[in-house]
Amino acid sequence: MLGSLPGHHIEADLAIQIILGGLCAAAFALLSFRLRLLTRRGALAQCAAGWMLFGLGTWQWAVPIVVFFAVSSLLSRLTHSASRAGSDLFAKGETRDEAQVAANGGLATLLVLPWFLTGAEVFYVAYLGAVAASAADTWATSIGMTSRDAPHSVRTFQPVVPGQSGGVTPRGVLAASAGAFGIALTGVPWLAIPSTGIVAVTVAAFLASLLDSLLGATLQLQYRCTVCGQLTERRTHCEVLAQRSRGQSWCTNDMVNLLASTAGGAGAMLAYLFGGGAL
Repeated sequence: MLGSLPGHHIEADLAIQIILGGLCAAAFALLSFRLRLLTRRGALAQCAAGWMLFGLGTWQWAVPIVVFFAVSSLLSRLTHSASRAGSDLFAKGETRDEAQVAANGGLATLLVLPWFLTGAEVFYVAYLGAVAASAADTWATSIGMTSRDAPHSVRTFQPVVPGQSGGVTPRGVLAASAGAFGIALTGVPWLAIPSTGIVAVTVAAFLASLLDSLLGATLQLQYRCTVCGQLTERRTHCEVLAQRSRGQSWCTNDMVNLLASTAGGAGAMLAYLFGGGAL
């Protein structure tokens, strides 16, 4: 019978896997929307990305991104009251939209395709590096905003107000390290050389988070409020249009996040290969 052929079984199993992956992705996106963690479009973007990750990558690819999103959302809620003072300096609020989903997980999602087609582990390591870089930046922001120490600019080393792009605190740096290491650990069960993978992903992601801060202090588009004089990522502040102060028009917060995620993925891939990791 045709159904007894190995190739037919493989195609049937893949079809079932993709269907189940789509259902899991839809359920996760709906839950996130109901909890107001995502906008409607953000939920649709996450559903599409999750379908690829869950359907083609199964748990190996699903676990890191789910851990990143779940912990990041939890930290955002837990530190909301402490970080509220600087929230009006950020370009967007706590509810993620489709651009934020793409910036933090777009590259990571695309990496599942070459991995699925070739089985090369280096693509999975790059994926971990991209997700870990997003986690390092997100956790550093959430936890760093609760610090009692004034943040300092990574460019000038001068104190800046909490929430200003490019500002870092010791607590935020530790949180970035924890985020990078935590996501690296989620991939251990599926890595041929776990120790090499953990080091490659953690170091690359942490350095990418520092790059994020550097871009925030140099190239990221910033406005100055004409009412209170504060630097902000928002085009409107104090209910009036703010004036452009510095940075490049293309370098928005979402673009900075995308660049940092890309650097984390590329850095992890190179570090893993030069460290003796498997292809």
